[in-house]
Amino acid sequence: MTYRLSKTSFSRLETCHRDLVLLVEYAINHEDCPCDFTVVCGVRGRAAQEEAFNQGNSKAKFGKSPHNFSPSYAVDLSPYVGGGIAWTDTDLFRKLADHMKACAKELGILITWGGDFKSIVDMPHYELTYWRDMKKELAE
Repeated sequence: MTYRLSKTSFSRLETCHRDLVLLVEYAINHEDCPCDFTVVCGVRGRAAQEEAFNQGNSKAKFGKSPHNFSPSYAVDLSPYVGGGIAWTDTDLFRKLADHMKACAKELGILITWGGDFKSIVDMPHYELTYWRDMKKELAE
């Protein structure tokens, strides 16, 4: 089955680093894509980051998350089933993560999945593994 990003998902994706844009577009158009998915978040501003932190959905305060840069070094993706986000379907999140990791490998893009984090399980989250190095380059 072929899936496509909605206009809303695409506008959120456009706030992300070009490697993430390439990866997400490749993954959703790939013949092995296990499910439809939506882009929940790219760049996250101060208020949204503080809310995520205060609700326990992020361990990072504003400025410490890869979502807090423009372009964003992270993207949040969620399976989309039956017209809605499948927040509780952990098996589908894992299938999507396996697919994203395989696509990233094919493209030579290094990503880290939030479901593999030790401190917090963040199944929608994908970040460029080398984002901290890129952040340092911006500061120079």
